[in-house]
Amino acid sequence: HFSIGYNVKEKKLEEIGFKSIKTFINAENYLTFTKWKGFDVESASSASQWGYPTPRILSLGIELGF
Repeated sequence: HFSIGYNVKEKKLEEIGFKSIKTFINAENYLTFTKWKGFDVESASSASQWGYPTPRILSLGIELGF
């Protein structure tokens, strides 16, 4: 899991009328390096070889405070 964010400085917020603004990016299971031939590299059993893989998730967002 990886997450990075940025809070806009208060000085700039006064000009546009917000109390807070935060932008962020979250990434889950984004990079996986393995020689595993099955779908799910995080599974402990070989029976899951035909199961669905763990998804890569990338989330972008803006949080506004009024």
